[in-house]
Amino acid sequence: MTQLMVILMFTLIPILVYVAAVGPFEKSKDVFINIFNEAVIVFTFVSVIVMNAYELPEFLINLWGWFLIILVVFSLVATWVISLPGVIKSLIKDFKNLFIKKKLKKKPKEKERTVVKVERNDTSHSQYIKPSLKTEEVKMP
Repeated sequence: MTQLMVILMFTLIPILVYVAAVGPFEKSKDVFINIFNEAVIVFTFVSVIVMNAYELPEFLINLWGWFLIILVVFSLVATWVISLPGVIKSLIKDFKNLFIKKKLKKKPKEKERTVVKVERNDTSHSQYIKPSLKTEEVKMP
């Protein structure tokens, strides 16, 4: 188990160095969050390896275990608190855009109608023919 943790730790350290040196994210807060989370994971692995190397009383092992649990939970909560406002803003913006698009699709454009007025024996009748931009008058004998 310890050997696996050492291997994982040595794969996480280059990732931590890469993120710190290159900063592959657009926002600096995303870089900070990622560095913090990677550092918490490396610290957890190192502390577990050190704890396994020494014979410590059960009370200290339990206390250190609870500290690590609190540290990881704090890391998760901090990530959510920092990231959540941006995610909520993005979701609200997407829903507004979606709602506006649906509203525009539902509302058809009004078209003018062609009305043909037919006059017969002093009586005038109007009939709807088709959407268009013109009005025509026809006189019948």
